[in-house]
Parts: sequence; structure tokens; C-alpha cells
Amino acid sequence: MRSGWHLRGRLSLRHLRLVTVLDEARTLSETAQRLATTQPAVSRMLAEVEQIVGRKLFVRTAKGSFPTPHGASLIRHARWILGDLERLPEEFNMLDQAGEERISVGSNFSPSAMLIPRALIALREVKPNVGVNLRETAVELLLPDLYKRELDIVIARLVPAAQNPDLVQKELIEEPLVVVARNKHPLLMQEVLSWADLEPYPWILPAAGNVVRRGMDLLFEQNKIAPRCAFESVSVLANSILMDELDAITVMPQSVARHYEARNFLDILPVRLPLVFPPLGIIMHRSMEPSPTMLQFIDCITNEARAIAGRRRSRI
Repeated sequence: MRSGWHLRGRLSLRHLRLVTVLDEARTLSETAQRLATTQPAVSRMLAEVEQIVGRKLFVRTAKGSFPTPHGASLIRHARWILGDLERLPEEFNMLDQAGEERISVGSNFSPSAMLIPRALIALREVKPNVGVNLRETAVELLLPDLYKRELDIVIARLVPAAQNPDLVQKELIEEPLVVVARNKHPLLMQEVLSWADLEPYPWILPAAGNVVRRGMDLLFEQNKIAPRCAFESVSVLANSILMDELDAITVMPQSVARHYEARNFLDILPVRLPLVFPPLGIIMHRSMEPSPTMLQFIDCITNEARAIAGRRRSRI
């Protein structure tokens, strides 16, 4: 491979843009259209990039152009660089307007309901002008944005998809789940509950493929029940209405359920769920150098995880 100074001196942003667009478009003609140029110009530019790096980057087939292993490597690095540049104007504008820095955080349901809000409150005490973009969805959908540098950090359950040498993980807390229902649910009239008692009621569960859903399906199978998943949702507001109106039951992180139980929004059912779910943790890209604000956020999220674990131990 050519030396770093050689690449810095000859590779340009238009080269990086070319390989990312060609990877998405798969054809030279579509790439030319997206870049507002001609197909011969795209061919010349691709040949130029391949000459600079000294490697073949794409293979043309009847079904389109596909990256070689070297091409995939360059595309990955190109997306990091372009992603950082996309975010730079927004950060500059925030600094111009209020001296504010913005961080982008991805999360799935478990930490976003309690752990992250408490950490953000703590962060605002030491960094009052910090701005936060919080995106909540399945961790498998968050990881691509972490690779593209559109997210600084992901706080989620440490699923197998995050086991990648490009990623750095740090375990925060084992967050057990509990089964919950509305206040005065018929099941609460029973002193002892079995899994069979839960089967007749409609369940609200995360979507199929979600790590919590997979764990619950495993528990159902182990306990020889087949409850009907009437709704797929992780929205606390929507789920609370469904529980109130339809006697539905669902699962929640224990800390979240206790928060709402203390406010008489729901009750935790006396059913113990084993720890079959991955722990909550921090996921970052190895190439990402955390800013001072991001390091403070990591401290806040770590301290809050310790506090939740401490409160849990005090109740045992």
C-alpha cells in the first residue's frame, strides 16, 4: 500500500465521494447521474483512484460493479471522513450561536427509558450548553450509523452484532426485565403466579428479531406456553394505554418499571425472569476519538449505571 503522505497528497474528497456513491448505485451510469457528470468521467475518476491506491477497487459484473476487499476498506474509511465533514457545519453553527457542542447518541429501548435521561440530566449540570441528538431504535439499525460516524456512541444491550474488531464495548450494568400489567389487573389477585397463568392474556413485545424478543420467546418455549403477541411495541406511552384498555401485559427494564410503579402507573407481576438478556453497555467505533464533552457523558452514564445497581442491591 502507498504511504499515508502519498494518499493525503493525492486522494481528494471527490474520490471518496465517488467510491461511496458507486458502492450504493452499483452501476457507472447511475453513479454518473447522482454525481451530475458523465459515465466516461466516472470511469476516468475510478481509474485515477485505483492508480493512486495501487489496488483494484471494483469488479464489474453483469449485475453491476461490486467492491473488492480493498475497495470495501477504502469505502469504509471514506464514509468515516465524509460523515465527520457532514457533521462539522452543524457543530460550528452550534458553537457560533451559543457556544454549544452537540453529541449524537444511539440507543435501544432499555437504556433510553431511564439510564440515558438521568445521565443527560447529570451532563447538563456540568455542561449546560451541550446539545444532544438521541436516536432510539434497534441496536442492529444503529450500528451502521456508528460505522459512518453519524453517531458518536451507542448505549444498548451488547448484542452479538456488536462483536466486531472495529468496535469497542464497555459493559455498564446487568439490567433485568420484569413482567408488568396495569394497576388492579386480574393477575394481581393471585398470590402465586405460574407461566401458565400468563398465557391467556395478550402480550406486548418488541419486534421479532429484537434481542429481548428472542429472550422472551426462549422463555416461553422453556416454560411450555405459547402466548399471543397481540402488539409489537416498545413505546411506554402506547403500551400503558394498551395495558389499561385490554388487560395486556408486557416486559420492561426493572428500573423503568419501578419508576412507574412508584407513581401508580402500573404494577410489577410476581414472575421472575432469569438473566437471559445481554447486559447494557457502551459501544463506540475504535477510530472515534471522544471529545471532552463525550468523555464527560461517558462518565455520567457510567456513574448512573453504578447508582442504579446500588439502588437495586439495597432492595435485595
